[in-house]
Amino acid sequence: MNLFIKIVFPICILFAWLSSNFSREGAIAFTLFSISLGYWLINYSEKIRKREERKRQNERDKQRSAQLEQQRRDELRWKDELMRKREEERQKLIQKFGEYGASKIRNKEIWINAPLEAVIASWGEPDSRTAGGKQLRLRYGIPRGGSRAKNWVVLKKVYGRYVVTDFNSETRY
Repeated sequence: MNLFIKIVFPICILFAWLSSNFSREGAIAFTLFSISLGYWLINYSEKIRKREERKRQNERDKQRSAQLEQQRRDELRWKDELMRKREEERQKLIQKFGEYGASKIRNKEIWINAPLEAVIASWGEPDSRTAGGKQLRLRYGIPRGGSRAKNWVVLKKVYGRYVVTDFNSETRY
């Protein structure tokens, strides 16, 4: 439409100029007609441009709404999956260590008489293991080049399995 205005408006002005050679009234009338036609075409093209811009904006808004809705659905699906996995993990811990042990492990805590598996499930693999006789010492948080651990756990072998007898902190730091 903009190209149409760029072509028609100068042609109308050219015809007005050419017609000025024939009659004065005809030239004035044609000039006024050309100017009013140009004004109308400019306004009409502006209305069309605004309408098309509104359509494009509406399309962008619809696409954005669809994207946000999809993100919301994906987030809900992800949260549901995460909750399901956490519940499965909780049930496994309850089966293995009981309700008390499962809550302690989920809070990254250990307790007296906790089995070795519970300590590892709660605090992870130790930085150092030292076994001597019926005793096992686990050390956590040994600094690079150092020898003192931030946390340690002492386990004693009772009926063929290790259980916690002493530790320096209930929660690892």
